[in-house]
Amino acid sequence: MSETGARLRDRLQQAASGPAFPEETVRQLARPGRKNLSALLVAALNEPVYVTIDCKRRNITKREAIVTQMVNKSAKADLRATKMLFDMMKEVEQQAGDALHAFIAGLGMPRSLGAVKIGPESFERIAEGTMDTPWLPRNPRHIDGPAPGPRDRRTRGLMRAT
Repeated sequence: MSETGARLRDRLQQAASGPAFPEETVRQLARPGRKNLSALLVAALNEPVYVTIDCKRRNITKREAIVTQMVNKSAKADLRATKMLFDMMKEVEQQAGDALHAFIAGLGMPRSLGAVKIGPESFERIAEGTMDTPWLPRNPRHIDGPAPGPRDRRTRGLMRAT
């Protein structure tokens, strides 16, 4: 990455980390009709550009062009691009996980068996009760019955598959 690109990345990270202005200045900048930095950045990234891919001229956004270049550089073993790509992927996955967690919590749904007070002592009964459901015959692996033996949290399966 060039020195200019590194400086731009650093400035964007600073801008994303929080306001660098007094609160009153932020309020003035946020007046109706004025765009803040994030709105300007989104608008710039959504601008169209023409590129040639496989001898065909295509119209894509700058955002798509940047991501495509990052992936292509990573595929060519550019370690810096690969690290930036992995960091972006981790951040996107984290945001998606947080959004899903908030969505499920907003529905009032439990996130674990412990949240509905089901512990290892119930696993045997659940496995035996599962044998009577209409879904068992549709399982891709044939299941004869509940697996024999003691159960604990480390047990990978509760039923014996053949």
